[in-house]
Formats: sequence, structure tokens, C-alpha cells
Amino acid sequence: MSSSNLRDKNICSTQGCSPCEKGTNNLLLGAGVGAYGTATFLATGAVCPTCIVIAPALLGYGAYKRIKFNQKKREEAAQANS
Repeated sequence: MSSSNLRDKNICSTQGCSPCEKGTNNLLLGAGVGAYGTATFLATGAVCPTCIVIAPALLGYGAYKRIKFNQKKREEAAQANS
């Protein structure tokens, strides 16, 4: 399937669940940076200061977005059932 076909279908917007909206990208990036920082610490005994700040920030923001997304979905479902 070509990329133009995927753009035409716009799968994420029709389902209303893009990974960015759910916070998945932030959670995965935070986990990746955390894993990189852990591997760096195990290999060299030092962690870059950026890893110490960015990993928890990405995880926290991803969790916040996931909570907001779930709240929005519950509200939409409640309105649809009313």
C-alpha cells in the first residue's frame, strides 16, 4: 500500500485515536531515553544530565495526555448513551 493511499484513508482521524493524542509517543520516548540513560550508566558509571530531566518529563507528560484522552473518551461515550 502506497503512502498516498494511507493519507487518503486517514486511519487515525477516522478512528479518533492517534498515538500522539493518546500520549503513546511521549511514553515510548520517555522509556527509550530512560533505557538509554540506564545503559549509559551501566556501561560508563555516569548518566547525562539531559536523560535525568527528559525521561521523567516525557513519561509524566505522556501519562497526563493518556489520562486526558481516556477522560474525553468516557465523556463522549456517556453523551452518546444519553
